[in-house]
Amino acid sequence: MAVATHNLKLEKGVYYETVFTFLDANSSAINLTGFTFKSEVRRKSTEELESSFTCTITEAVNGKMKMTMAASETEVLPDEDELMYDLLAKDSADNVHRYIKGKITVTDTITDPSF
Repeated sequence: MAVATHNLKLEKGVYYETVFTFLDANSSAINLTGFTFKSEVRRKSTEELESSFTCTITEAVNGKMKMTMAASETEVLPDEDELMYDLLAKDSADNVHRYIKGKITVTDTITDPSF
């Protein structure tokens, strides 16, 4: 299976959320029961971890997974560089799959996000 590219735009100090739906070659939902997901953010694959996303399966039988990052985490991301991430999954048979990769652009907010 080819790895999909999905670039992200995050805003400093703002909560981020996206939902992915995983489909097989026949466009049918992949049942995510027994899967776990992991996604990390780095400048380059060989450099230190900048942050990570929280990955939660929301509708296993419909292939839906939510990926989030808290505002406190986006606040500390560097905005001068383009970052990269990928999304790995381990299925119920302990096979690891890489489903998504992409670049992350971080922009600053105009309004002070502290309340």
